[in-house]
Amino acid sequence: MADKVIGAEGIIIHDNKIVLGMQKRKRWYTLKNGEQAGIVKTLGGAVEKQDNNSTRNALIRELLEEIRGINIEDIYIDEVPIFSKNIKMKDLNPYEPDSELEMEADFYIVKIDKKCKLVPNDLPMLMEIPIEEFLNINLSESMSIKSMEEYMLNKNMKTRLPSNYAIMAPIEVKSFLRSRGDEER
Repeated sequence: MADKVIGAEGIIIHDNKIVLGMQKRKRWYTLKNGEQAGIVKTLGGAVEKQDNNSTRNALIRELLEEIRGINIEDIYIDEVPIFSKNIKMKDLNPYEPDSELEMEADFYIVKIDKKCKLVPNDLPMLMEIPIEEFLNINLSESMSIKSMEEYMLNKNMKTRLPSNYAIMAPIEVKSFLRSRGDEER
């Protein structure tokens, strides 16, 4: 039986860019060549006791923990998820092809006030990628971190970033952003 987690993830939009965060160093991987790799993903996490079984509350708590410089009044989160997904880590994480971990996640659209300056709090780094460019990136594929340096926001300077990374997000995230783009035209 696989481990299963219930959680929430945010498709975070800030100034028409999607915001992603790198997982903490303890979740990095050592590759066969000795280099390190990290996962960059939508922000959010598991539902905890203080969230009162609410994925929306879990997402708000996680955002306030992961991003410094924002307040709850700077965040707009839809009342209901835009989709729910049973995520199998081995399908999305190229560094863990044998993982049995699953997460049932509610995905919410989150808008952060345009004037806020986003800074990673307990994450090594945030990325802010223009939506059109994000739609052309291959998900779940190992890449050089250098290829994304222009999108890094206020890297946490006390953490040396790994050489490689992969963006872990279900394809439904791209589908939602594509449909949103059509609505705005």
